[in-house]
Amino acid sequence: MELERPVIIGHSLGAMIALYFAAHYPEKLSKLVLIDAGAPYGWKTVEDQPVWLKNSVSRLGATTPSYAEYIAYLQAAPYLGPYWNAYLDLYFTHDVAQQEDGSVVSKVSLPGIIEEAMNAQQARPDEQWAHVQAPTLLLRAGQKLLYEHDQLLSDEAVQNIRQGISACQFQDFPSLNHYTIVFGVEPGPAEAIRSFIES
Repeated sequence: MELERPVIIGHSLGAMIALYFAAHYPEKLSKLVLIDAGAPYGWKTVEDQPVWLKNSVSRLGATTPSYAEYIAYLQAAPYLGPYWNAYLDLYFTHDVAQQEDGSVVSKVSLPGIIEEAMNAQQARPDEQWAHVQAPTLLLRAGQKLLYEHDQLLSDEAVQNIRQGISACQFQDFPSLNHYTIVFGVEPGPAEAIRSFIES
């Protein structure tokens, strides 16, 4: 794309990939933003994943009779439904492929997601931290999704990342969860990223 030292921003699995990129190609970026990820996961296998993540992944590869039913299923999730807005509408409109019979299926590949998640875990994100040279902003979604302490980044993980990456700024968003932190529910994350990039 002929970009010279862009700011690399990643959320969730994207943050794990961004972290790996920053550690291995430090001369190719100017700044790094990690949104609610960047530490080893708290599970080793797909079966050990938190319930909210299993619920989210379960829609992948599954056919739903209609788009309306697909959206109703998503809006029933307590970590999405109460926060539904135009960004979520836009995202999920582009998330699905419509079949001839009117049914829909997510465009996201379930095997691909599983493979990438396991690869990210095997890449040992904690071993990447010391190699990150770019100024880094870490954003954490502090709100629980279904149960207490089921956030993707624990307080301990945040502490470890901040100690491991030499130039790491941090902002916590206790009223946002792993999804709402990127869907414009509150202006805080976007403002934090904009301020970091412009500084």
